[in-house]
Amino acid sequence: MKKIVIYHCFGGTHSSIIAANLHLGRLPWHEPVRREELLALPHFDRLNGQQVGIVFPHGEDEGGNLVCTVARRGQIQLAENILASLGRLLEQEILLVNALSPLGSVARVGGFLSRRWGVVSLGRILLTADCLRVYPRFLKLVGETRISLGLTWEPKAGKPEQMAKI
Repeated sequence: MKKIVIYHCFGGTHSSIIAANLHLGRLPWHEPVRREELLALPHFDRLNGQQVGIVFPHGEDEGGNLVCTVARRGQIQLAENILASLGRLLEQEILLVNALSPLGSVARVGGFLSRRWGVVSLGRILLTADCLRVYPRFLKLVGETRISLGLTWEPKAGKPEQMAKI
């Protein structure tokens, strides 16, 4: 049965976006990601507080699993319980992946400055620098997630044309 994979993080605009795009092969696996590549991702550092809890589809992986992201603020257990119980009600298996775990404290401060206080320029600089630094942690998280789905560690190729309408 195909699954819905939901990468979740505090604001839904940084780590979950990176993880979903890695999962779908839209970011590099064998070379360092560039700052410009992160900033070019749809929704990277762009969602607002009104979009918390909205599940955004990003496309299907090569196994037919729908890859999504969601912002859950500090309510990790609440979000996971709601999504898991909804999956049971709909008889649809949902795999929830905490995409906040790879981030360092500098990225968390940067995200807070950018999204919460509106200091976007400084927050974005801190955030992207730390995301670049911890990029191998994202590769590990996503690779392990893909293996748990019966897929290869890394995607065969990205297919931007398959991106779901968000």
